[in-house]
Formats: sequence, structure tokens, C-alpha cells
Amino acid sequence: MRYLGSSTIETDRLVLKAQTMDEQYYLWKVLMIPEVNKYFLTVLQKFRKKLLDWDLQKEYYEEDMKHANDINVFRWSIFLKETGECIGRLSCHERNIEDAAINDPSIRALGG
Repeated sequence: MRYLGSSTIETDRLVLKAQTMDEQYYLWKVLMIPEVNKYFLTVLQKFRKKLLDWDLQKEYYEEDMKHANDINVFRWSIFLKETGECIGRLSCHERNIEDAAINDPSIRALGG
């Protein structure tokens, strides 16, 4: 895999850009909608409470954003090209982050 980082990607309708703090609060608010988070917040119960607290999440996002432009980081915020509205996020990471039995960096997982 050639590492280009979270380079901007454009389609006819969308623009995917490296994540910034500018859109993180909005995306977090979307995740707090019960109809959304019942499918997305699939983490262990002991971590769920932490995810529901913006101040704790903000600290996590601020730390995460320090590496948003690294060439081996693949995390985008998704914007509608026509309106500029942020509608989601996408990440691609080494699968071994979720499954230690996988030790091949070319195997990736997609997430939101």
C-alpha cells in the first residue's frame, strides 16, 4: 500500500478531507442521536459512558487531530460538495488494531 495519508478525495457529490477539530463536535452530536448510536457505538459497555461526555471526547479528538496529517493515517471528514455540509467521517486502519491475530499491514478495516 502506498501511504499518502488523508489526501483530499473528490467525487461528483462529495469531498473527503483530513479531519479537523472544526467538524468534530457536529459529528459527535450526530453520534449521540439514539437511532444512530445504537448501530455505531458498539464498544464495550465500560467505555460507552466516556463516549457520551463531550469534554472527554474533545480531549480524545484533540489528541487524535495531532496526527491527522501523518502519511500513515487515513481519516476523512465527508462533506457534500454542493453545500459544504459535513455529513460523516471515514477511517481506514490496520486490521490488527481490532484483531491481534492479524499481522499483515496490507489488511485494512473501514470505520466511521
